[in-house]
Order: sequence, then C-alpha cells, then structure tokens
Amino acid sequence: MTGFGYSRAKLLDAGYSCTIRSLNHRFIDIRIRLPKSDLLALEMAIRKKISHAFSRGSFELVITQENLNQLSKYALINESLAERYAMAFQKLIARLKKGGIVLELTTEALLRMPGVLGEPDKLSTVNEEEILKKLVVPALLNLKKSRKLEGK
Repeated sequence: MTGFGYSRAKLLDAGYSCTIRSLNHRFIDIRIRLPKSDLLALEMAIRKKISHAFSRGSFELVITQENLNQLSKYALINESLAERYAMAFQKLIARLKKGGIVLELTTEALLRMPGVLGEPDKLSTVNEEEILKKLVVPALLNLKKSRKLEGK
C-alpha cells in the first residue's frame, strides 16, 4: 500500500524532520538518506524498525537537519583536517619544485577539500535509541495510519 509518514523532533540544539514514503512492492525495499554518512549504525537500526513493522513494500526514509541555534548555522572549519591537507600539499609542492614545477596552495583550494568546511553535525552525537524513539517511530506510526486510510 502507498502511504506517507512525517515527524519532527528537537535533539540537542537542532531540529530534525523524518519523512517516510511507501509504495506497493512484492518484496521489502528500503532506501535511507541521512544527514551524514557516518551514521551507518543508525541506518541499520532504521532498517530493522521498518522490516519489523512491514513485511513488504518499497520505502524511502529521509532525515534532514533544521538548525535551531543561530550559532550552528555558521560553517565550521575542521582545523585538524585542514592542517593535514596543508602538510600533505607542502610535501607535494616541495617534491614537484625539485622537478621544476611550481605550485601554490591557496586558502580557497584548502577550504574546498572534502571535509574541511561544513555545517556541524549534531545527529551523530545523539543516542541512537533517542533518534529512533523521538523521530523514526512517530514517522512509522503516521505511515501505518496513512496506509490504513489508503486501504479503505
């Protein structure tokens, strides 16, 4: 059955929303999109929750972060990662200079390196059970209601 579920929750000083859509499908197919890729354990727990609640269907669950704290809207610089990139670049520049190639490391290039510049990720610091209880379970309950109404 097709359906839609939605929930919002405040975890730490950030707000999160969870949407889940389902479509008819012969088997169970689950796609999950989380704010950060380092939440693999949470993804597995979400898959288990959906699999226990439904025996078949195609599901797409998306969790998005909505910043509530004004300070958290500003980008953060991962200084230790930037320093490691800079040291690696300096070694490369020194080695290439011996071969007659002159390169320059700019601040702009350093800030464009993966992981150096980004918004703070608060979800990865929240307990997995709290995320499931406050965000995922309410969305799943709303999805069940939606599917039940669609089935009438």
